[in-house]
Amino acid sequence: MTNNEGGTYDANPRTKSLRPEIDLTDPQIDLVRRMRREGTSPDQIAALTGFPIDEITKALYNLRTSVNNPTRMTINADIETYNFVISHQRNDETIGETLRRLLIGE
Repeated sequence: MTNNEGGTYDANPRTKSLRPEIDLTDPQIDLVRRMRREGTSPDQIAALTGFPIDEITKALYNLRTSVNNPTRMTINADIETYNFVISHQRNDETIGETLRRLLIGE
């Protein structure tokens, strides 16, 4: 991956080769993704832009969106911190539940 202006990254060439060909220009793809992030449905995007719905769908395949209720989390901690959390884990708790209990007191 290479860093572009604005902190974005180009995809790995192998990853790019696995993606379907999209018959839209990069600015058109950016527009489609921006509209989707703003809440516009794919059908509405097609109606507003005149782009084929199949191409819009392909442009949105790898669009990352925020998850309001994530099912997993990543903890960036050193091994000592990890061991501390594990040592306080109750039998029926996930690591996330233990962290919440230790940090927030739930």
